[in-house]
Amino acid sequence: DGRLQSSAGIMFGSDTAAANALSDYETGSYSATVAGSSGGSITISGDKAVFYTKIGDMVQLQGEFNVTNVSGASGAIQINLPFTSLDYAAGALRCYSAVFGGTSPFCEVHTNGAVMYFSSSSSNAATQSILSNGYYFFSICYRVA
Repeated sequence: DGRLQSSAGIMFGSDTAAANALSDYETGSYSATVAGSSGGSITISGDKAVFYTKIGDMVQLQGEFNVTNVSGASGAIQINLPFTSLDYAAGALRCYSAVFGGTSPFCEVHTNGAVMYFSSSSSNAATQSILSNGYYFFSICYRVA
């Protein structure tokens, strides 16, 4: 049971609180800017499309690309976000033919961040940057600032 309230958005059930209304929904895609977090250039083969769904203050983001050349880049692979993050969040990262230290690759956004980084965990909860040729698929959900 849902109803549309012009001042608040879509209301569900018997709830009448404007704060609980669905008033912000957006889907889209964009061409990601892929770079090293400390400079340099990264060459991508094929499409760099990243897809997102934003519902209220939550964004679900996913994409894939193939890094074919890393030249003078350092730090971690980073891509721009469609919305600035409110808090830290970590998501899933699948790497194929990529070389990196540690285990368990993941993607992460930092508080008030405009980019997402590719990292891996290693012993004693240390984080290592991922910066390598390879195929990457990622999915993350984060809150918008």
